[in-house]
This record gives sequence, structure tokens and C-alpha cells, in this order.
Amino acid sequence: MHVLVIVAAMILGARGSIPVVCVFVGSSMWIGTYATVDLDKLFSPIVSGMPLSSLSLAVARIILAL
Repeated sequence: MHVLVIVAAMILGARGSIPVVCVFVGSSMWIGTYATVDLDKLFSPIVSGMPLSSLSLAVARIILAL
């Protein structure tokens, strides 16, 4: 998925890669909610117990795409 975001940023530019990153962030949160691996749970605001930290990771990924 990281490669897809990088390719989208190269082809579509900064504004075009934002929707791709939002799908990436959403899927990371969804996978983190239902994952059994502790590191994946870090990205879920529900399961991690630290909702602000999980949301700040999501915002950081979107800013990184810019």
C-alpha cells in the first residue's frame, strides 16, 4: 500500500494523492481495529486506548503525502 501512495503522489501530484492517502489511512484504522498484532492496533483509535495518538498518526500520514 505504501508503494501505491508513492506512485499516486508521483503521477497525480500532491492534491491527487490525498484521496489515495485517505483510503490508506482508513484501511490502516480498519485493519488495526480487527488485527491481532499489537503494532497494528496502534493505528486504531478504538482499540489502542490512545485515540488522539492514533488520529495524530493519521494526520501525519496525510501531511506526509503533501
